[in-house]
Amino acid sequence: MPFAGVLTSRALEFPSMEGYFFVAKRTQAAKRHRQSLQNQERNYAYRSRLRTYMKKARTAIDSDAADKDKLVSEAMRELDRMVSKGVLHKNNASRRKSRLIRALHGETKQPPVAEAPEDRPAAGL
Repeated sequence: MPFAGVLTSRALEFPSMEGYFFVAKRTQAAKRHRQSLQNQERNYAYRSRLRTYMKKARTAIDSDAADKDKLVSEAMRELDRMVSKGVLHKNNASRRKSRLIRALHGETKQPPVAEAPEDRPAAGL
């Protein structure tokens, strides 16, 4: 095994890295990997919390609850909070807020229909 000496010295240097020996060759890369795992766990909790807020708002809109405005406002605030924490991209949050507001106001996304004016005859006749 060519990296046996490196791995044993790193095992002594980082005893908590038992599962991360083959992830990275450099200590900085191993540290970044550990940080990414921590961020992944934290972001999972944030996204779960966001899904809860969004589900409450959607359910309130669908059931026409009295407090649907308040729940939509809380969901939008939570979306902004996730953007500031770096969990969501700002365009993603903007799209979700737009869809939530459209659902709140009962709008559906339909393409505009071009109608011919009635006072003029059709072209070519």
